[in-house]
Amino acid sequence: MALHKSLFRRLKNVLPLSVTISLLFYYTFRNEIDILNSFAETNHVPLTTGSGNVPDTFEKAPETLSFEELLDKNRFYPLLIPNKDIEPFVDTQHLLSEYSTSNLYPMRRKVEVPVHKIKDKTKLSIQSERLEDEEGLPEMQEEVRSLFLKSFNQLRNQPDLYNNALNWPLDLIDTLDTLYVMELTDQFDDIVENTIKKINFKNPSITVNTDKFTVIDIAELSQKVLSSMLSAYELSKSPILLTKSAEVADFIIKSFDTPNRLPKIDLPVNSKLQNRFPYREINPSKLTSMTLEFIKLSELTKNDKYFNAAYHIYKTIAHSTDQFAIDFLFPNVVDPSGCEVLTPKEIDEGKHLKSNILKSIDENSQFVFCKETDKLTRSVDKITKDHNNLQKKNKRKQLITFDKDTIPLYSNLIQMLPLLKHHDILKLNDIAFEEDDDVDISKRDVIDPIKNVDASETKTTPKETEISSRALFMTLMRHVRDLMLYKPLVPLTLDNKMPLLFLTSMETHTRYIPTSNEIEVEMLRYFDWKSESCSFASFMMLGSKLFAEDKDFESQLLVKEIAQIAEGLTESCYHMAMEFKGHLPSNVLLDPCSDKEPEECIFDKNEKVQKVLANYYSNQETVADLDEEVDEHNQVGVKVMADDEKKPKSSSNEQSQQLSRRVMLFSKKEKSGHSLRNINSNAIDASSLTWKSHPDWPLWVNKLDNKRLLNPDVIHSILHMYRLTGDKIWRERGILLYKELIHTIENKFAGPKGVWKLAETDNGSEKIPHYWLSQTMKYYYLLFSKPSDFSLDNFIITMGGHLLGEKIEEKKQQYVSKA
Repeated sequence: MALHKSLFRRLKNVLPLSVTISLLFYYTFRNEIDILNSFAETNHVPLTTGSGNVPDTFEKAPETLSFEELLDKNRFYPLLIPNKDIEPFVDTQHLLSEYSTSNLYPMRRKVEVPVHKIKDKTKLSIQSERLEDEEGLPEMQEEVRSLFLKSFNQLRNQPDLYNNALNWPLDLIDTLDTLYVMELTDQFDDIVENTIKKINFKNPSITVNTDKFTVIDIAELSQKVLSSMLSAYELSKSPILLTKSAEVADFIIKSFDTPNRLPKIDLPVNSKLQNRFPYREINPSKLTSMTLEFIKLSELTKNDKYFNAAYHIYKTIAHSTDQFAIDFLFPNVVDPSGCEVLTPKEIDEGKHLKSNILKSIDENSQFVFCKETDKLTRSVDKITKDHNNLQKKNKRKQLITFDKDTIPLYSNLIQMLPLLKHHDILKLNDIAFEEDDDVDISKRDVIDPIKNVDASETKTTPKETEISSRALFMTLMRHVRDLMLYKPLVPLTLDNKMPLLFLTSMETHTRYIPTSNEIEVEMLRYFDWKSESCSFASFMMLGSKLFAEDKDFESQLLVKEIAQIAEGLTESCYHMAMEFKGHLPSNVLLDPCSDKEPEECIFDKNEKVQKVLANYYSNQETVADLDEEVDEHNQVGVKVMADDEKKPKSSSNEQSQQLSRRVMLFSKKEKSGHSLRNINSNAIDASSLTWKSHPDWPLWVNKLDNKRLLNPDVIHSILHMYRLTGDKIWRERGILLYKELIHTIENKFAGPKGVWKLAETDNGSEKIPHYWLSQTMKYYYLLFSKPSDFSLDNFIITMGGHLLGEKIEEKKQQYVSKA
């Protein structure tokens, strides 16, 4: 008994001490776990070194890693590389034996929006009611179908049909929905049964080469394969097409496995070095290439991971509207990495120790420190390699264009409205759900696109400072009207005898004036015309229809003005196409007549000759290549406008940007031909009034690039103008343009016994372009169809020319092949 009492007294003294020590060890261990978890959640890894507790890599100059070291460090530190053309890790030792499917960055802070359960708003009718009794043109449809079949058979016999990184027949799959629209069911079923079913879209490990560096173009894959198969499913309701669409989407979504969750558009599928930021140079339109399809797929599959990926892209775009020279105008190349590399001075100041700094590895296998942002930024440097494989770095100009590099970024945003039942993706916190669902959006982790905080904690934002699809469209249209619209000095006119209307590309340079705290934006217009800009008119008209019921009087006036400009742009493109006999020059440099009255905007051959002989176009100065800080007395141009304090602004965290007033000026050095270097008095034959080097060029053209015969740019806008305005003149113009096209094809490609091989002109390729079958032919067929077939009230047309939507009434008749 005494022994028991003795043990009890000892335990009574020791037990509290043991419990205290145990708790101390537990919470110390727990704290370490929490720290490691915090690193994981913020995509950071604690740095370790061989000696001491202070990480000496923070203090050293950047170190160059061997490949073995690089392979080990890349598990923790992502690569930061400008573009795939200077990709340094392309040797066979850097390649995997097969494609890796593991995820390095599981999606954080998911936006759990059940997009398939969003309530319908009042449905907007955008297709003109004037077309309700309009009939189709069966004879014209049959002509188009016959031409399509000839082209389709030529495509199927192309020897390089499978010649791509994936060894998939991308161009063939791209034709799927066109086959269905044209009622070519035999060909449609053949591709589905004998091609689509046999491909493993989800994991291309069998087909990816392991002995060379392989890059997959995610934008191309999205538009040629995902968009086409999804459209074909929407039309045919064939279950296998939905299954295969989800497989492709699951492959594409792997490209979002990056530190900032933006996709690697150029996806290096067989590199051992998979921990990467997106390449730092990308066309902004490619970032949005899969967004419409992802939204539709989420609705169809009830899986919202696709929508979440699309939403994150446009949330980033909303944050980025003030990051470039002119708000809401994105340049043709942006940096999607979200990484601002710290300078050596900033590292010396200890800024690399902050929580939002991520250690990375650059293209030279050296450590850099990256400040993470949630924005697209300006791609400052253009990095290339010369013939000796040496890197060359040049200052990149901010170039604003309206072409395939930028237009889809804007048009996809507007076309999301009908896909989201006329809710705005940039205002997710306003979305309402079906009443029979228990979803409470206020309790979900929805990130407000303006404040980047929980929507449940946000306060009402004044309308004039909101970022919304409407605000973006309206501000963009004001910039287009005021800064980029011009009248060319050409011998062509609109039907009402007014001058043509074109959109110019523009180079911008910014300078900060400290004495007045202003950002001066110098704008240098090119006075060019890109055929791809013709499709921008359809976006303008579509936006004007979607926002036509805006209650704001000023907005109503702007919408009407934009609709008139869109019609003028489309008619101008039509006249250019007819002038070049169906061909469309990809790029033309012209003289403007903006300083003349409309009746004086007439091309004069003698005046043009005198300008050339006087060396008007030669040795022109250009603006400085570097953005700089200048004094306010350094005048560089003529003031056009200043920032409107009431215009929508994104939530920039940079105080200097919020406080600085932005002033836009047209450059004093700007005049037609300022970008030309080889036009002087010897360039012209004054007696024959022709260019010596290019006698086939019209005299009113200063420069003319390759002409394309088969592209869809003009007919794309003509189709939209006909369906949205109801004016029959657009169908009549489409008929005339088609006949001009056929006449040129017959003269150029006709062979013996009616055999011909169609190809794009002036590009040296004998291959039939994919857009001819997936877009151009489809647009003509729809133009000649009954307007109620595939109505724009029920369908949208994606950037790849595919139809997404739902037919109100299914056709009951059995389709018959026209082969």
